[in-house]
Amino acid sequence: MGTFDFDQFAVITGLVMLVVAAVIVVVRIAYNWRRTEHSEKHRVSRRLKRFAAPRGFRVLDDVKLEANGQTGWADHILIGYFGVLLVYDIIFAGDYYGKPGDKYWSLGIPGQGRYRMENPLLQADRCAGRVLSLLHDAGIKLSSPERAVVITAAKRGVTSYIKSEDVVQFTELGKLLGRTKFQQDRDVDVEKVAEILAAAQADPGKFRPEKDGKTAV
Repeated sequence: MGTFDFDQFAVITGLVMLVVAAVIVVVRIAYNWRRTEHSEKHRVSRRLKRFAAPRGFRVLDDVKLEANGQTGWADHILIGYFGVLLVYDIIFAGDYYGKPGDKYWSLGIPGQGRYRMENPLLQADRCAGRVLSLLHDAGIKLSSPERAVVITAAKRGVTSYIKSEDVVQFTELGKLLGRTKFQQDRDVDVEKVAEILAAAQADPGKFRPEKDGKTAV
């Protein structure tokens, strides 16, 4: 019978403990990120609903649409007499670079490096197609939806070099909603549009959006 090797056992035990510790760290980071993401999206939703409530507008959150076999998504959809506004949230602090029509934007995070992320404005264009298709099938004519990207990180930690009036920081969201185009009355049936879009929600298990995320470059 062989002798028990305590040194080998100690090494294996140490490696297992390191792996377990690494997994715990990764899980905690993912949990904290998700909690922050949820909190920031909730903050934008509250701001949109404060704008919507006294005007008889509606807000849909975490919208995933499916129309004619194609999908589109938005973090929030504001529906008013002016039409539809598609809103996308970005929670990361850092320096943003890119053009409104670029497939990817670049995000530089001090001390972490540079990442690329899907351009939410292009996601908005795809979602706008689904919105128009769904409403057209219901016999409702609507001008192309407006779009907005809201950077929710603290203003002092964000610099955006993206030249688009549709990209704003959270503190500027009220000013964006105050634009003349969102005060116009185009005789949109708010409740009917909200009903159609809510009913067109895709099955979460089948939905595969090209959702924005950051990857190292």
